[in-house]
Amino acid sequence: MARERARATSAASDAARVGLSRGGIAAAGIAIADRAGVEAVSMRRVAAALGAGTMSLYRHVADRDDLLDAMLEAVFAEAELPSPSGDWRRDVALLARAQRRLMRSHPWVVPLVGSRPPLIPGFLRSFELSLRALRSAGLAIGEAADAGALVNAFVTGFVLLEQAEDAAGRRTGLTREQWRQRNWPRVERLLAGGDYPTVAEFVARAGDPEPDERFETGLQHLLDGLQSTMPAGSGRLPGGDQPRRPGAAPRR
Repeated sequence: MARERARATSAASDAARVGLSRGGIAAAGIAIADRAGVEAVSMRRVAAALGAGTMSLYRHVADRDDLLDAMLEAVFAEAELPSPSGDWRRDVALLARAQRRLMRSHPWVVPLVGSRPPLIPGFLRSFELSLRALRSAGLAIGEAADAGALVNAFVTGFVLLEQAEDAAGRRTGLTREQWRQRNWPRVERLLAGGDYPTVAEFVARAGDPEPDERFETGLQHLLDGLQSTMPAGSGRLPGGDQPRRPGAAPRR
């Protein structure tokens, strides 16, 4: 008992000396995760980054899972979320773009929110805005949740592909353009036999848009699909994200 009291007193003294807080601990964890991935985040490593004893962190975070929740809450608080406008397409598109920016800035967020939703105010605020926007289009609450999950899956999947491309660039030392140039002779050989005529047409005509353009194109197609399932009269305010005309350039 005396030993436990001494340990607690030491941790309290250490925390006071270093000036620990839940926000500061979360910021240190975010810095580690941004640099080395979420797997690198541990109570011991965060404490070392702060110049504190490991036990002193437990006065502010209960365990590693609580630390990860604090980190998620901090990054979700950074997100610039739209105010409800009454234009469901505009609001859902803005939420999707904000989600992509957050996940690109902090790649470690993707696996943490991709399985079970974090029970934190920042995430719930985004979920509330999504549900409200889709409910305003006339969807029932379950349908609105399903539609929001579909948009979330699109954004998460797109960011995962971007992360894979980033990892490939680090692994090979080649940019995407350099990789294409290196592999172009092989592509020509594979297509020369005429076994893949539609792929050959794609290679010849489709080009390779930048990620932002591909994201916007996919997002607008997704919103078009959602709109086709909505009750008649679920209009949008002027100036919102409108359905794309065939051949129209996507919004940036």
